[in-house]
Amino acid sequence: MSMSDIEERELIEAAQKGDIAAFGNLIRLHHIAIRSYLIVRTNNAHDAEDLAQDTIVIAFKKIGEFDSEKAFRPWLRGIAFKLLANYRKKHRPTYVGGNRELDELVNHTIEEIRKTGGEAEMIEALQSCFKTLGVEARSLISDYYEQGRSVLEISVDLGRKRSAVAMQLHRIRLSLKMCIQGRSRL
Repeated sequence: MSMSDIEERELIEAAQKGDIAAFGNLIRLHHIAIRSYLIVRTNNAHDAEDLAQDTIVIAFKKIGEFDSEKAFRPWLRGIAFKLLANYRKKHRPTYVGGNRELDELVNHTIEEIRKTGGEAEMIEALQSCFKTLGVEARSLISDYYEQGRSVLEISVDLGRKRSAVAMQLHRIRLSLKMCIQGRSRL
């Protein structure tokens, strides 16, 4: 379903006047995008759905504060981003090996990308760059990020020192970063 900016603006204005059905229509238009935004960042569909629902509740409470001349989806995404930041604080892993600074840099970079609207381009570049990695590197990234395994668990399985696995992850991340920067406009 494609909706013009004018039709969306009319829904926003109706929702701001208390029309619950108009607000529901706005949410139906954007729920999948917000949920997807959260799933990618949490790797947990249940938590992402909870965060998406919380985003909707906050948006409903604050719809009167929204500037109807602006785009609705980025506003929703901004709410979701703040909820996600709180979620990450509550579910922050224990840092081993000084990754806190890297994590903060990544979060800052994600926020900057979100603000400039280059998120889709960055995700596409990441997917493309990931495919250029060797089998061992892709497996290591998958174990660490997708399966949520610790560096220690991976190192035990591989029969390697924890520091060697941590360094390899660091080098892979740097390689991905350089590849992404080369493919995107950032």
